Amino acid sequence: MKAFQRLPKRIRVALVVIGLNMLMLTALRVVFWAVFRSTAPEAAVSDLLWAWWLGFRFDLRLSLLACLPVLVLSWIPGLNFVRSSTARRIWLVYFFGLAGFLILAHFVDLAHYGYLHDRLNATATDHILAPMIALQFIWQTYPVIPGLIVLFLLAFCYAWMVKRFAYRELREGGNPLPRWGKMVTVIVALVLYGFGIHGKLSQYPLRWSEVYFSTNPFVSALGLNPVLFLFDTLEYKAGSYDEEVVRKHYGMVADLLGVDKAARKTEYRPHTAGVICRVQGGSPGKRSQPHAPF
Repeated sequence: MKAFQRLPKRIRVALVVIGLNMLMLTALRVVFWAVFRSTAPEAAVSDLLWAWWLGFRFDLRLSLLACLPVLVLSWIPGLNFVRSSTARRIWLVYFFGLAGFLILAHFVDLAHYGYLHDRLNATATDHILAPMIALQFIWQTYPVIPGLIVLFLLAFCYAWMVKRFAYRELREGGNPLPRWGKMVTVIVALVLYGFGIHGKLSQYPLRWSEVYFSTNPFVSALGLNPVLFLFDTLEYKAGSYDEEVVRKHYGMVADLLGVDKAARKTEYRPHTAGVICRVQGGSPGKRSQPHAPF
């Protein structure tokens, strides 16, 4: 404990906040596991443990990324929480909003998985095209008002813990490290921070495709972090189709799908054709697993 108190204040605050982030994200992962574990009673314990380990590393990445703006922007004099009480209040509002966003994303993820049996991903943004219909469905299906109250209380508790435990480190301190000790500490902290975001001892970073090591969909879902998964899959979300390309290849696709010759003479519907051309496999009525692009 005395060694911890000798660390620079900014590092001590960051360690406490990262610990609180991990506590929150792990609790949310436990909730996901408890709600949906009955869907995979045959899952092997070894697979579940590996999925938990992958999920822990994704949660750590998110925790570190969430703290990065605070650590970087706090070098600006007006946002330096080490010296300014006003800056501490500003960052407390940030932490409240951060917790609210993360908890809300996990709430939506629970509903998304319960309805579609898939973690929250980029396809959920399609509902934004019809926001009134989506909002009406949510209002009629889920307890919105109690959920918002719980969301506010949880975010408030998180912000209170930041103020109670992290900001306390700004008032306490032991004998400071010598100049060379501070330099070594900062360098080691930066290396560990980067390694935590990278996620593995490899040239390539930890990728969400690695959770699909099991044929059990729940095991794979357990290893994902819905917030990171949502933003990562946005990059691979299919764009709008090219109507000219669809028209060019429509005949070939129609032959493969066995479309009746007479049906091809009916009114051309490019949207339907575009959807057909995007099919990558599987059979009608069978939902394929997400395809990892790595």
